[in-house]
Amino acid sequence: MTGVIAWLRDRFGPATPEPDDEQDGIDGRTRLSRPYVSPGNGRRTRGISGPIEKFYVPTAVLRETQTFIEKHGAEGTEAYVFWAGAVADGEAYITTCVYPTANARHGGVKVPLQKMTEINLELRDRDQLVLAQVHSHPGVARHSPVDEEKAVSFHEGFVSIVVPDFGETPVYDLRDCGVYVYTADDGWRLLDEEEIENRFVIEETVLEI
Repeated sequence: MTGVIAWLRDRFGPATPEPDDEQDGIDGRTRLSRPYVSPGNGRRTRGISGPIEKFYVPTAVLRETQTFIEKHGAEGTEAYVFWAGAVADGEAYITTCVYPTANARHGGVKVPLQKMTEINLELRDRDQLVLAQVHSHPGVARHSPVDEEKAVSFHEGFVSIVVPDFGETPVYDLRDCGVYVYTADDGWRLLDEEEIENRFVIEETVLEI
């Protein structure tokens, strides 16, 4: 990701931070501001018309998720990340990591209802939806009863990813995580490795040729 930012700076000049947003709060990198706000009149207004059957996830999203989870893991707490983006014809295109302010501890993490309202309002302005939830556990990558009862969405095909060992087992390979999908018939169901490979397409963000 550092190489991408360096390329952007070389091509377009240094980023102009927001007055109250000079650093991203994770590792001190300067955050690039949006050059303009696009009208939110396309993907979001259509909503999700049916089950989500496939997810396209950029490697940049995996890297950002891993960085955030590791940061909290070093402090001995769980972490929550939402993946947002758009859906078309049952396929989810992840574009954004959302780091909510949460009540985190060693054995649990909770996002306040007011914070979820703020997240949904902000994503609506950006023409995006929450399409997956990712959180870490201190041990094995398995859902707890609370994880299943308090999920942020129960849409058909929504996924919940549990990263084990506070991120010591990286999220880069989802087959090493506990990946659950929600269906009306079965509730939350743990996917096996073949199902994960079929449901997720991991896309390289940068190609050097």
